[in-house]
Amino acid sequence: MRSLFSIFIFSHFLLSASFSKCSETLLNKDSVIKVIQNDNPHLSKEEILRLLSKNQDKHMFLRTFYSLFHYEFNQSLNCLSLHRKLKKIKSYAFGDVHFENFGFLINDEMKPKFMINDFDKIHRTQPYADVLRLLLSSVLVENKIDTELYLSFYLKGLKGEEVELPSILKEIKKKALKKAGEYSEDDISYEEGKGYFFINQDPEEVTEVSDLERRKALFYLQLLVGPHVKIEDFYLRVKKDGGSAGLKRYQYVINDLGQIYWVELKQMFSTQDTAPRDKIVIAKSLFLSSQFNRLFDDVEIDNETYLFRIRDEGNKGVKLGKYSSQENLDIIYYEAFTLGLAHQLSLKSEEKYASYLKEFEKKKKKHWLNALNFFLKRFESLYLLTR
Repeated sequence: MRSLFSIFIFSHFLLSASFSKCSETLLNKDSVIKVIQNDNPHLSKEEILRLLSKNQDKHMFLRTFYSLFHYEFNQSLNCLSLHRKLKKIKSYAFGDVHFENFGFLINDEMKPKFMINDFDKIHRTQPYADVLRLLLSSVLVENKIDTELYLSFYLKGLKGEEVELPSILKEIKKKALKKAGEYSEDDISYEEGKGYFFINQDPEEVTEVSDLERRKALFYLQLLVGPHVKIEDFYLRVKKDGGSAGLKRYQYVINDLGQIYWVELKQMFSTQDTAPRDKIVIAKSLFLSSQFNRLFDDVEIDNETYLFRIRDEGNKGVKLGKYSSQENLDIIYYEAFTLGLAHQLSLKSEEKYASYLKEFEKKKKKHWLNALNFFLKRFESLYLLTR
């Protein structure tokens, strides 16, 4: 049976002459590992090899190794027609945009808002790199996607137009509202006489910590939340998979005057030239429009930056494998709209909005399909190379 990559490429017949000019530079597994290590200093070569060898699907491969997309994107700047003129316009973008990195968050007014919910890879780049990566992710999720419609939704967001939430997202929004101000029983539970404890976690991801590390983790959380807050439970979790594999997550159940929360301190690193704390500041003040200050903060532990966030409260993200084909498409188009809204904020903050919009609107469907086919073929090669 032909792969999704091959079927999609064959169906459009758009491998133009400019496509052939893009030469492959990642020709063996060692060169792939080097690119991954550049953006993931916390991962050893052995850990990367373990991640590469896992029996993951192509969408998880795209998610886990976000740096491979950006490497290939930069390599293609001079050989794909999509890049002409657009590549000159840079601003802050998310870097790790994919189908599952969207959802509802509860803002400071306790209202749910649909948005991108992962800020770990924010850095300066061409904003349309986000558009292309979300499109690539979307095709791997739902191959019936209408590229022209996807781009029209992005432009609606970029122009600040209004788009009604699709029915499936209205359902998820209701669930987010129900969770506002409450902890998630899917993640933590309570038993009389035993206090709070975590459930539904992979035992292999829970790591023992030294007495000193435990005291530090508790001390720094106390600085953030205040001395009146009681810490009911605590552990260190290190994810084994995904784009955050290998990062430390100090996770806590806290009691704030009778209100229970599940919170974490998540280790962060620089992406390109953007420092961890700068990512948090940019996310809060720019992309979140200073509406989510209670959900996010940062702290330094042993000269490393950690993101503080409330994990469970009203945080309802979209998930693969839970919706019908049409619902997937409805979500994807609204995600494109949401991405456009975010890029509008970033570009207007640097007075680059008008020039970006002008050049973006000049690009035709064939330019996007040509670029999409290029990346589908490239990721097919990389996926097979690393099996």
